[in-house]
Amino acid sequence: MDPEAPHNIDFRFRLDMSQLPRPFQIGAVGQAEWIILAVRTQRLVFDNPR
Repeated sequence: MDPEAPHNIDFRFRLDMSQLPRPFQIGAVGQAEWIILAVRTQRLVFDNPR
């Protein structure tokens, strides 16, 4: 990787409702429009470019 070029990392996390314990699934059944999602973009910075 070129240390002078900008580099970004994109993270996307989505909650799989089927993996939740049963009591937490009850309110989500039939709610197809519910999507719990976290998105983060982070710029990479090189500490010691060579």
